[in-house]
Amino acid sequence: MKRLAFLKLISVFIIVTFLFSGCNLTRLNIKRSLHKNNFNKTDQLKRFLNNMNSDERKRWYIKTYSDFAIQQMKKYKIPASIILSQGLLESGAGVSTLALKSNNHFGIKCKGSWTGKTIYANDDAPDECFRAYPSVLESYKDHSDFLRKNWRYHELFDLKITDYKGLSLIHI
Repeated sequence: MKRLAFLKLISVFIIVTFLFSGCNLTRLNIKRSLHKNNFNKTDQLKRFLNNMNSDERKRWYIKTYSDFAIQQMKKYKIPASIILSQGLLESGAGVSTLALKSNNHFGIKCKGSWTGKTIYANDDAPDECFRAYPSVLESYKDHSDFLRKNWRYHELFDLKITDYKGLSLIHI
């Protein structure tokens, strides 16, 4: 009887070992880095996103940030689809350098009265100043506020929130 219990235990151990050996090694490395307190969230997220193909990354982005876009839609009356699609495009579905290093998902530059943190990156010109945010949610909030306060986007607020055709024609 003891031998049978021992064999069952060994078989379970072998099956579990077999199952975990097929797991994504990046996830195991991430767990190890967490245990060693040697963890960089940017690198961890970059590894996670780079293991996805383009369509998977886009689905992940939409699923992860759609609630932020909906919050901004309710507050500013900008359709969540417009906010989310611009964030998706500008951030490369979350894998752009700006998105990973500064949580800037919309490519908003430091122009104007910006007094927050900054990051420098090449864009239209070399070494341009971009806004840096403590979180992605702050990026979404600032993007909506930026659109609301910037006269170039006043047309966005003249249309009904359900006028997707008209909204799609506005250059943001």
